[in-house]
Amino acid sequence: MSTGLGLDDEQRAFLGLTLSMLGIGGVSLAAASELGERRLAVMLRAIARLAGSDTIAVGTRI
Repeated sequence: MSTGLGLDDEQRAFLGLTLSMLGIGGVSLAAASELGERRLAVMLRAIARLAGSDTIAVGTRI
């Protein structure tokens, strides 16, 4: 898919997921598999904030 923006796969996935969260376009959540650690952290913080939380709990519950 060519966007005309010169984006690589990770950048395109990040943009698509971000726009989907805003209700612009529709991108499968599977696009997150294209994201690097930094951009995935941004998406996780955004989802947590949308859910009304300022923190991300990462770990295993026992």
